[in-house]
Amino acid sequence: MHFGGLRVIVVSVCLLGCGAIVFADTVGQPATDAQAPSAKQDSEKKPQPPSPTAEHSALEFAKTHHPELSRLLGRLKKNNRQQYNEAVAELFKTSEQLARQQERDPERYLLSLEIWKLDSRIRLLAARIAVEENSKLEEELKQKLRKRQEYRVQQLSLDRDRLQSRAVRLNQQIETILADPESAAMKDFKRLQQSIGIYTEQKKRKPRNPRPETESNSTSPGKKRSRS
Repeated sequence: MHFGGLRVIVVSVCLLGCGAIVFADTVGQPATDAQAPSAKQDSEKKPQPPSPTAEHSALEFAKTHHPELSRLLGRLKKNNRQQYNEAVAELFKTSEQLARQQERDPERYLLSLEIWKLDSRIRLLAARIAVEENSKLEEELKQKLRKRQEYRVQQLSLDRDRLQSRAVRLNQQIETILADPESAAMKDFKRLQQSIGIYTEQKKRKPRNPRPETESNSTSPGKKRSRS
């Protein structure tokens, strides 16, 4: 699972002094006048600013897991509020995705979080190298890419082991049914009987609504309506 996106590169490149925003958005493609959005298009696509709660959550997430990104966001907030809003909105979405995964699958969450942290640093290094070539930064980038592959292997291995365990359970179920299909069918039959019995018992206990008194029943015996 990949979290985040190109907005982190935009943040990095903007704050490191690169004036070509389109360059950052297209990840290395040269910016041209044709690529630059018009003022009308820019206003139409302008996103809504994140809520105070979402902003606080996103900044806390960055502060905890990538402090350097948190500092860059603080600078971006002063220089370009629209870019800041977009970056915070994306970061909040990432933090929410990870939070849901933490509740649903804690083991995989730990790997996903480490991969996101590496991805965030990788994008930042790539942005710096795009602005200024540096052999040390390139080597650091390669190291982080190698580390990311290690985590990716762990993630894929976890998925594989879970699939293998599920395959074992499925094979056991298949073998059980094939060994005695009549017994398997009778077990299902008994379960249905129990369900029907429970339903019938509940139906018996349920009080019946009294029938509404009709006009003919409300008329006292021996009395007939007069005809007009």
